[in-house]
Amino acid sequence: MNPGRIYVDDAENITAALIWVHGQSGFQLIGDSRSEPFLNELKEYMRERIEPELLDLHMHAVEIGVVDEAWEDVLRHISGKRDISSDIQHVFKLNPNLISQQAPLDICASQDEKVRILRIDEVLLGEKRYNNSPFLKDKISHFWTTIDDFLQHGFGYIAVHNDDIASVCFSAFIADQTHAVDIETVEVYRRRNYGAMVAKAFVEECSRVGSRIGIVHRTMQAQFVWHKVWGCHSILTIEFTGMIYPHRWV
Repeated sequence: MNPGRIYVDDAENITAALIWVHGQSGFQLIGDSRSEPFLNELKEYMRERIEPELLDLHMHAVEIGVVDEAWEDVLRHISGKRDISSDIQHVFKLNPNLISQQAPLDICASQDEKVRILRIDEVLLGEKRYNNSPFLKDKISHFWTTIDDFLQHGFGYIAVHNDDIASVCFSAFIADQTHAVDIETVEVYRRRNYGAMVAKAFVEECSRVGSRIGIVHRTMQAQFVWHKVWGCHSILTIEFTGMIYPHRWV
């Protein structure tokens, strides 16, 4: 469903894996950070097998996400003499208690009555009624192999202002009942709480059907599963939906 690749340390006895996430255009290291094959051989494998593929994609830098500092030795082994820059990802999860205390989303109460919140479905994706309709399809196609896969396994909402799609929130990745969420607001519509509207609609549906959510907010360069409004404003937007901030990734 979600395109990508998995590289493991030992096909017969897997203890660690390097995952290429197509939608993220980056890697995630998981498993045992003390894996001997990764500590000793991953650098050469990446240089010979993975880096040429990245260069073919015109990628000269790549993100590698890890859960904590335990992976520092592996990261330094991979990088060699090249510079490493680090960042922090804030991970948010759904808090059912906060959701139950919040009033349902009332679009009519919005200060801007021209804004409508619509659930993404096959009919909406087939229409070309909005000025930037390709924006929505391009967003979904970045994370999903096909639109049909998204419609079968994921869901999402858009905020429509007049004839423009102003903001979108949808399932970017799914593992069991956990949804990793991508949210983006078109630049001219940012800082108007449109992102909060679609995020809250998404969170409320997850609460109704019992799905779990993980939203990652990066403090500097938001490329993974958060929209490109940086700093405390986007953190406040996430918290507005009833999410809690349990931990961070490096």
